[in-house]
Amino acid sequence: MKELFAMLPHISPAEAHGQLLLDTCFIIYMLEEQQEKALLKHDCAILSFTAEELSFVEQHKIHDKSKVRLRHLLKQEHHLKIIDVDVHPGNPDQERSFVRSIEPGLLENIEDPSDAVLIAAAIRTQSNVLTRDKHHLYTSRLENFLNRYGIEVMNRFPDG
Repeated sequence: MKELFAMLPHISPAEAHGQLLLDTCFIIYMLEEQQEKALLKHDCAILSFTAEELSFVEQHKIHDKSKVRLRHLLKQEHHLKIIDVDVHPGNPDQERSFVRSIEPGLLENIEDPSDAVLIAAAIRTQSNVLTRDKHHLYTSRLENFLNRYGIEVMNRFPDG
């Protein structure tokens, strides 16, 4: 899986303005619902952090049919990019430090620092987010906090 992520175009956060950032749980949902063709209509990106999470959960939590769909998706030409960030899953102190470096108040609105990494990157890149996480990310509390940045957290692609 890592080799497939390595083949995707990699960009820096400075180059990533205005993307649709995909959360790990949204990608899994998209695969299970067979909605990956929607990627062709949008300028989507994942964080290198998310790619690492997907490499881990692919081995342990994704059904076989979705694993095949994910591999097929990563081999296709489309608009999916990887935004390289200097933070890795499984290190809460590093995650908190990354989040605080972008928006210190974010951790008051998102309990889980690994979820906050995605939103911090969205703030830094002025990008909207697609997630299925109703506990930490797709909440009215976070929506109110992000209004000042003009960032939306959505649970489906903008055009349906």
